[in-house]
Amino acid sequence: MSQSSQTESEPEDLQVTRWDSMDLMKTVTEDSRARCTQDCTSQLRDALQTLQELDICAVERDDSLHEILQVVSGTILYHLDQIVQVRAFEDGDIARIRVILLSLLNPSSLSLLFEFRAAFHRIAARNTDGPSTSVIVCWADAILAKLGQTIVFASGALYNVSLEEQYQPPSVRAQKDDDMLRAAVQLPDKWSELVHVLTSEYVSPAAYRLTLSLIFGAHVMRPHLCGERADADPSLFDTLKTRIKRFCDKQREGVCFTSADVNGSERIGYAMFVSLYAVSCGDAGQDLACKPQTQNFLLEMIQAVLQPDTVLNPMTIMNPRTDMDTALILLMKWGTTMSWAWKTWEDAKTFNSELIEHFTTSWLYVLDNSTSGISVAHAMKYWDDGLVVALHNEPYAALSMMARLLLCGLSVVNGSPEASLPVQVQDILLKLCWSTRYLFKLVEIDKASTVVLFSMLCKYFVRLPDNETGLAIKDLILDVLSFSQAALRGTLDAVCGPKSEFSLNLERNLERISQGR
Repeated sequence: MSQSSQTESEPEDLQVTRWDSMDLMKTVTEDSRARCTQDCTSQLRDALQTLQELDICAVERDDSLHEILQVVSGTILYHLDQIVQVRAFEDGDIARIRVILLSLLNPSSLSLLFEFRAAFHRIAARNTDGPSTSVIVCWADAILAKLGQTIVFASGALYNVSLEEQYQPPSVRAQKDDDMLRAAVQLPDKWSELVHVLTSEYVSPAAYRLTLSLIFGAHVMRPHLCGERADADPSLFDTLKTRIKRFCDKQREGVCFTSADVNGSERIGYAMFVSLYAVSCGDAGQDLACKPQTQNFLLEMIQAVLQPDTVLNPMTIMNPRTDMDTALILLMKWGTTMSWAWKTWEDAKTFNSELIEHFTTSWLYVLDNSTSGISVAHAMKYWDDGLVVALHNEPYAALSMMARLLLCGLSVVNGSPEASLPVQVQDILLKLCWSTRYLFKLVEIDKASTVVLFSMLCKYFVRLPDNETGLAIKDLILDVLSFSQAALRGTLDAVCGPKSEFSLNLERNLERISQGR
């Protein structure tokens, strides 16, 4: 599944003529830096307002207006540079980054940038003497190129991906800037036409990456930063389906893929693609059971991002990814990918659906990846909001996934000595039980299903350790068991036989308590 459009840089023999050259862009950026105070997002808003007020036709006729645009473009580039070059966040940085991204990812701002870009390409073409094979890059291309890089950087940095890991030496950053500039000139003249680049056979790998980043920024990042749920987009969904179909056609022609083949840029691209598919499909994309090729394609992308152990069994499923990088954060933290995956792979019999179980445990684990050392009761305040949103999106599919993982976790608990149950597993079980309690308040569950869940929870109750996390899980279990007395009676009848594992474990626990151990 290796998409060639994500892995290569631009041809070396492509000549790039920088109209309003990059030397000039560096100059105006430095001028803007001199004028900007530490808290200068208002200057960015003023620059965008100036851009909206300028008449594009007048700009094409009047060269004197170009000086205004030098200041505007320099201000925008300065703010983007301030994000991608940051080495450590200080107070107020996250709020500032949010303001910058929301301002530039506004559809009207993006449309305007594309309109000015087309106008300046026309100006440059008129001013070019005779036929030329060079590619002309203007200030708007530079902004779009830098914006694409900023989207990728911020998506990880805003969720605690190490800034040092994302930092690149000046020489590498300069090469990437050059690649993105070459990519920007291949974009269409209108923002509304950008989506078609995703299915084009003629754009470069860098142009595909830049396009994917810009569309992700507008359709996933901006709604997320606003606290809104992204609307389904039938046009984008159709484009993504076309992209999938073309890959499936290539696969039938013998193009092979293994998840070990992908590099960092490809993993980021796959994460963005899956996130865009999830937010754009709406109800139309939920039922993939009759589309096995599409289902397998998306699973392969998720697998390439997660890079799990070769064999997924209960132990490896409950062993989450803890080393978060930008690709994993894109998949787990942005958009509605998690709840969409629960609904899409709700049938546990679906081929390779264990991957979604591992995806879920990793997602649960990193919900509070900044709360190490904080007491359990306090830590819940850090992750329950994000969890509740996902549970509300697809409550029945969420309950099905929690039940699958509780069953999976039971195998791990039964196979581990009480004192050596991994802390990651305990953390995940805490969130599974919290989610189950919440979902019992949210949906109606039939008695038979309730008895099955209660039976698993009773077994956890007598097997978990009595440490802080274990006791917190047991408190949650007692809360869940109180929801249905009828189901609880049926559960106890099922699990409390004289020689049942539950009864034997319960007796051992009571004996230990009576002996003060």
